[in-house]
Amino acid sequence: MNQRRMARLLPLTLILLFALCMTGAVSLGEGKANICTITVGDGVLSVLKNGKQLETYTIDGQNPVILHIAGDYEVSWDQATNTAFAKDPLRISSAVDREQKVDAALWQLSAEARACFWQSFNTATLRFDQALQANTAGETLAVIADIDDTLVDGVMYTADVLQDGEWTNAAFGASLASEACLPLPGAVEFMNYVVDKGGVVFYVTNRDPSLREVTYSSMRKMGFPMADEKHVFIRETGMASSKESRRANIEKDYKVVLVLGDNLEDFADLFPVKQGNDVRRNAVDDIRDEWGRRFIMFPNAVYGDWEKAIYRYDKTKT
Repeated sequence: MNQRRMARLLPLTLILLFALCMTGAVSLGEGKANICTITVGDGVLSVLKNGKQLETYTIDGQNPVILHIAGDYEVSWDQATNTAFAKDPLRISSAVDREQKVDAALWQLSAEARACFWQSFNTATLRFDQALQANTAGETLAVIADIDDTLVDGVMYTADVLQDGEWTNAAFGASLASEACLPLPGAVEFMNYVVDKGGVVFYVTNRDPSLREVTYSSMRKMGFPMADEKHVFIRETGMASSKESRRANIEKDYKVVLVLGDNLEDFADLFPVKQGNDVRRNAVDDIRDEWGRRFIMFPNAVYGDWEKAIYRYDKTKT
């Protein structure tokens, strides 16, 4: 590394070390078992855990790297290798990444986003009424819905994560139990409408099993019907993120006429796994007649598989 480059990177290195030290005790010579390392190279910042590279960030001198701290960390510094060592994994993002997340969260609070939710639930109501009229065989009609950012507003917890820098099940559970946990516009009304018309609703979510009870209680508190063990399908320990098997179990006994979600994975396993957005767009086009008819998509600019698909799930490029 040339002298000029070293001069530019040294302040950044010191800022990272300072950020690490702000909430934890600095201790030189710590053991390096189960640790995260941050190494500054020639215009590149690398994040490793136990020697395995997790993330790499290009340093362009204009977009500073921000270290998000959540809790206390013990940190050591190896001046010879220009590396900071921390016992716990750390979350890193660029200033641009953080600004984009804030903008996305703010959009979720916009009047335009609210209009999208009303539009989606109005469409769902229309389609359910049509399914009722066509149900001459008298089958029990069912609606399957994702929970987070489909029925329940997650923007307040997103704000907490942006501030504190870490997503945990414990903190998420606390947010679900708080007064800040609110339904999205039209969600409670629609799900109750389905039940009042003789239908059945199911909630299929990838929330952690540790959040089972708080999921039941928070959904009931908000006014959602059938929020119980029979109708809430949580992702069990060791279960893949795919919701296909859970949807299939429901379809054994009910005629599913609508599926609601904010991510392609919420609807069907028709979409290529870990592919780029070009492939995913084509898959969406292949079933274009289903959108607004059987599949009701909700807007989510904050997170989702779309974000990973931009770089084809290659973390080194994000």
